[in-house]
Amino acid sequence: MGRIRLPWKKERRNVMSNIGKLTTFCRLLNDESVIMIPKVQRDYAYGRQEKKVEEVLDGMLDTMLAAVKNNATEIFDFIYGGSYIRNNNKSIGLIPLDGQQRLTTLFLLHFYASILQKDVQGSDVECLKKFRYETRQSATDFCESLIGGIRTDILSSNADESKCISEIIKDNPKYLPSYESDPTIQSMLNVLNKIEGKCKEYSIHDLWTKLVMRDNIQFYSLSLDDFGLTDDLYIKMNSRGKKLTEFEIFKSDLEKAVAAIDQDIKESMSRMIDNEWMDMLWDYANSNNDNQQVVQRADSGFMCLFRNVFRLELFRRRIEDRKNRDPKIAEIITDKEAVESIISIFNSISSIHKRCGIEEDWYKYFYFSQEDVIGEDNRIRLFWQLKQNHKSVFLLATERELSVPEFVYFYALHLIEKNHINEQIALKRLRIIRNLVTANVRSNVARYEQLAGFLNDAEMIITNEIIPNTNNTFISTACDEERLKLKCFQEEDYQHLLRYENHQILQGSVMLFIDKYMSLEDSENSELFRQLHKFEYIFSNEYKEKFSLIRIGLIDADIEYMQYHPSMANEDNMTRRYFLHRNDELSHFFIKNELRRNQEAILDILSLKFISLGNLKDPFRKCLEFKITNWQYYLTKYPVESNREDTKYGCYVWDDKEKRPLEMVILNSSYHSESNIEWKVLNHILISKLWNPNKYSLDFHASSPFVMIQLGVTLTITQEGWLVDFGNTDLVNALRSSEVYKITDFSSETSATKYLVDFFTIDESYDYIDLGIMLVNDIENVYAQFETQKTDDTTTLII
Repeated sequence: MGRIRLPWKKERRNVMSNIGKLTTFCRLLNDESVIMIPKVQRDYAYGRQEKKVEEVLDGMLDTMLAAVKNNATEIFDFIYGGSYIRNNNKSIGLIPLDGQQRLTTLFLLHFYASILQKDVQGSDVECLKKFRYETRQSATDFCESLIGGIRTDILSSNADESKCISEIIKDNPKYLPSYESDPTIQSMLNVLNKIEGKCKEYSIHDLWTKLVMRDNIQFYSLSLDDFGLTDDLYIKMNSRGKKLTEFEIFKSDLEKAVAAIDQDIKESMSRMIDNEWMDMLWDYANSNNDNQQVVQRADSGFMCLFRNVFRLELFRRRIEDRKNRDPKIAEIITDKEAVESIISIFNSISSIHKRCGIEEDWYKYFYFSQEDVIGEDNRIRLFWQLKQNHKSVFLLATERELSVPEFVYFYALHLIEKNHINEQIALKRLRIIRNLVTANVRSNVARYEQLAGFLNDAEMIITNEIIPNTNNTFISTACDEERLKLKCFQEEDYQHLLRYENHQILQGSVMLFIDKYMSLEDSENSELFRQLHKFEYIFSNEYKEKFSLIRIGLIDADIEYMQYHPSMANEDNMTRRYFLHRNDELSHFFIKNELRRNQEAILDILSLKFISLGNLKDPFRKCLEFKITNWQYYLTKYPVESNREDTKYGCYVWDDKEKRPLEMVILNSSYHSESNIEWKVLNHILISKLWNPNKYSLDFHASSPFVMIQLGVTLTITQEGWLVDFGNTDLVNALRSSEVYKITDFSSETSATKYLVDFFTIDESYDYIDLGIMLVNDIENVYAQFETQKTDDTTTLII
C-alpha cells in the first residue's frame, strides 16, 4: 500500500477510543445495511501461499480462537470506512478503507463456524449475506453462493470426511469454473482450509454461538463519512493486488505482542513507528533519488533495522549467547522493560537524525582513510577494510546484518545519546572502545559468543569510563594499556597520543613504545613522543614506495629484529623466526603482543640505525655488510626472490642456524616438516632468477631441489656449497676444468652421482646464487657439446 499522509492518520491512535466504536463482526453486520468491498480494493491476500503471509494468518487465527476458547477479549486495532460516493451520489452501508483483510477473515471464520455447528439455521446466517465482495463479479457471486446454496448443500449431504473444506466446496455444482481464475476466491479457499485445521486444533464447542453472543473478538469501527470515500481516494490508498510486505506483517505481529503487555505503550509505539521513526527511514530511502523504490527501500530498511535492534537485544540480554540468528518477537517482547528498551534505541537514532543527521553525527567522532598512513589528531580512525562499509553503523543497520564490532559501536552511540554525554567525553570513551575492539579483531577474537560481554563492558566504559578488571571479553593486554594511558598521562599528552593510535600500522596501540620509552624521570614523555614521531617519519604516507628498502634496512649485523612465539624458544638446534614479508604485516611487529618475543629489537634498530629514509641502502650496497656465507647477504641482495608474500606468517626456519645458516627455509605456514610446503631460500632465489617453466622446476614440498627438467640434474644448497646430482659421471669430469669452482664427490648408497660444488676460494666477487647460475649454464653447455659430438659421430658412421 502506498504511504499517503491522511489528515486523520497522524494522531489516529490517540483519538480512536473517543470517536471510534468498539464492536464485533456480527454487531457491525447488524448495524450496517451492507459491508461492501468495492471494485477498486485489492484482492484478498491472507490466503496467499507465501511464508510471511502464512505466518500472519496463523498468528491471527491463533489469537482469535484462543480468545474464544478462553473467553478472553482481543481487540484487533481499528477498521475505518464510510458511505460510498459515486457520481456525487452517496450510498448507504459501510465501505472499509482499512480493514478489508481482517473483515474477510472474520467473515470466513463465521461461515465455517456455521457449518461446524449443525444446529445453526439458515435464518441465523442471513446477516453474513450483508458482507459483499465486488472486486470482481465472480467474487460477488461466490460469496452469495457460499452463504446460500453451497452451505445448504454441505449441511444436507454426507460430506466425505477425508476431503478438506475447499475440496468439498469445489465439488459443489454451484462452484463455477470461472472461480478458479479469481485470486480472491482462491485465497478464501486457502484460508478456509487453515480455519478448518485451527478449529480442529482448538476444538471449541458451539463456536458459532460464542462468536455471535460473546465479545471475544473486537475492533474499533471508525466512520469517515465526512471525508467522502471516492474511487480516487481508494485508488490512492490501495495498490490493487499488491502483496503484503514483510515489514507490514512484522509490524502487525509486533503491535499485537506489545499490546498484550501494555496497551498504552502499544499506542505510543505504533504512533512513533508511523511518524518520527518512519520519517527517519523515509529520509534514508529518499537519499538515492530513486522515487520508484522509495517505499520498498523504506520498508526493507525499517525491517532490517528492527532485526538488528532485536538481535542486539538477543545478545545483550543473553537470550542467545552463541549463534547469530534472527530473533523471534516473542523472545524479545517479553515485558514492559523489554519494550521500553527497544523504544529507547529507536528514539536515540531518531533524535540524532532530527538534531544533526545520522552521518554528520557519525563523522563528528569517526573517520576512515584507505590512502593516509599517518593519523588525524582530533577524530577516531576506524580500520575497516571494505569501502562500502565506510558509513554510520545506524545506516549499515538499515542495509544488512551488523557484525560484532558494528554492534558494539551501535550500542555505544545509543548510550551516548540516551545519557546525554557531551561530545568531548564521548570522543574519549569511544576511542577506548575503538582501541579495545580493534585489538580483538586483530587477534580474530570478536565472535558472537562474546558479544554479550562486549556490550556489557561497552556500557561501563560509555557511562562511567570504567574498564572492567574482571574482563573476559576484550583482550587483557589491550585493557591494561587503556587503563595505563588513562592513569599515567596528563590530558594534553593523552590527546596527543590519539594521532599515533590512528596510524595505519599501530591501529590503536602504542604500548610497545610506552614500555620502551616511558620513564618516571621523563615527566613530559619527551623521549616517548620523539620516538613516536620518528616512527611516523619513517612510516609516512609514502612509506610503501620504499617498503622494500625499509624491509632490508631492518636486517642488521648486530641486532636481529625477527620475532618468535614462546614455543619457538626451545626447539633444540631448530630456529624458527617471523620475518617482515609484506607491508600489511607491519602491525604485528609494532603492536605489543604477549605471544611474541624480541619485540623491542625492531624499535632499537629504528632508533639506533635508521638515520633518514634518504640514507637507506639499495640491495647491492646493503648486502655488502654481510659475508656470502651468511643468510643476511641473500635476503638483502635478493629481497624479492628470497621472499614469498603469499605465505601466511613470513616464517623462516633453520635446522641449525649457528652452523648451517645458508640452509635457511621459507615456511608456507609456521610448521616445518617433509610433508609441509616450504622452500630453501637459495633454491627459491635460483629458480626465480632463472625462471623458465619449460626448463626448470622447484617442487613446493620438503625443501625440494632445483630441477633441470630436460637433463634430470638437481641442485640444492648446503652450507658447503651446491649439492648436485648430475646423474652422469662423464658430465662431472667435463666440468672439473672450471677455475672458479671445485667438485667434491658426495656419493651415497642412494646415488652414485652426487657431488658438492663450491668455490675454490671465497673472494666475495661471486655469491652462491652466481655460482648456481654459472653451474646451470655450464651443465647446459656441456650437454650441448655432448649432443653435438653424438651427432658428429653418427654422421661419420653413416659416411
